[in-house]
Amino acid sequence: MATVSVSKGVFSFKRSKGNKRKVCGISSLDYWSEVEDEDIKEVNYKNYVKCWQMVTNILNDLQSSIHAKVFEDLVKFVRNSGEESCTINASTTGGKSVEGQRDIPTACLVTGVNMSDHNAVFSSLVGLLVEGVTPHIAQLRSRECTTLRGAIHKMITQLMGQNDLVDLDFEDEMMKVPSIKRTQVNMAVLTSWYQLCMIQHFLGNSSAFLCCPASERASRIKAMPPAQLDVIHKLLSFRSYVESRPPKEQTALLLDEKTSKKLLEIAKKKNKRPNAYELLRSEVLQLLSNVFELHLQPVNKQPPHEILFFESSSSVKQHLVGMPRAPLTTALSNPHHYLQCECCQLEDPSSVVTTLPDVSVVYKLHLECGRLINLYDWLQAYISVADPEEDTSSKNAIDQRLQARFVQAVSEMQFLGFVKATSRKTDHVARLTWGGC
Repeated sequence: MATVSVSKGVFSFKRSKGNKRKVCGISSLDYWSEVEDEDIKEVNYKNYVKCWQMVTNILNDLQSSIHAKVFEDLVKFVRNSGEESCTINASTTGGKSVEGQRDIPTACLVTGVNMSDHNAVFSSLVGLLVEGVTPHIAQLRSRECTTLRGAIHKMITQLMGQNDLVDLDFEDEMMKVPSIKRTQVNMAVLTSWYQLCMIQHFLGNSSAFLCCPASERASRIKAMPPAQLDVIHKLLSFRSYVESRPPKEQTALLLDEKTSKKLLEIAKKKNKRPNAYELLRSEVLQLLSNVFELHLQPVNKQPPHEILFFESSSSVKQHLVGMPRAPLTTALSNPHHYLQCECCQLEDPSSVVTTLPDVSVVYKLHLECGRLINLYDWLQAYISVADPEEDTSSKNAIDQRLQARFVQAVSEMQFLGFVKATSRKTDHVARLTWGGC
């Protein structure tokens, strides 16, 4: 029977206790490796956290204020409906309870099809209801309620506060729900792009230690050590400004710390007086000229604008435009780069050791092969690394667990696009990539 993949088998195995990878204790600050100076790196990271928290608070306040009146009326309606229902049910006549209202109080919020942030709007409403009315809130989306059973299960788990529980019988139905393939153009995506630009600004910009709240900037400028002042001196805008000044001022700007710090506090050029030609212009043109020169100067002409403004679109493009091959080859050839575990740390990047993940071992072995790879030879080479004491003299003597691990690793290689099945030789696979290590 013809197959379209290397193998259709599914295997499971447990690694031995000695091969468990221990992840070293790391924090997000450890990934800020583009700045060499440790003091500047730490200050940049703290500034980034503060600035991002300020942006998050502003966005949250804006989101809440836009619908504040509507949300206030909805919360009031829900609260009053619940109080009226409790009052009616609590009243008695002749020792018997009076039948409560038969209708379910319902409010309809029409957001319209042009609003892209429905999730954010209803999430804010849910938060207000939880704080002001009751914590028992269920939020049902149409894509999660394709069946009555699914809707009831979703509602009950939310009301019980058990969102992490999944009904095994219902799991198959959830898998059939179609996913949204269209790119969502909304505030959530825009926020992610902004967060990425902000990270790149603080991560790759040594001068960002001054990009902090305005109330802290003056004291931070006065307390700058010589090392941080040298970083400012190396900015392109600062050097351009120094070159445009007279020689005496150039010496003071480069050698006198007080002059440099004074420039940072001013952070803008003085307005030059209009010449004789400009004085002859009409009042309107002169007014517009003065206003434009004062308020509409290009940001990149102001020294040192690199501290507060980010303009490196090329570095952000590297993150937004997917280029998966380089990270994949790095992860497979040097797993320690991402896992940060001691067992995967290699002195020589080209070496192959037993403690590496199976897919990494198989990947490194396939780099030594030609265009067509014999599966049995590949398996023997893998076993010699994974278990050097294993007897590979005969096919029947090979441990089935090692075979299963090898088949799974090769299947992952095929899924990642490094190899494919070939009809020329049934016991071979074709190599698809070259030059990766």
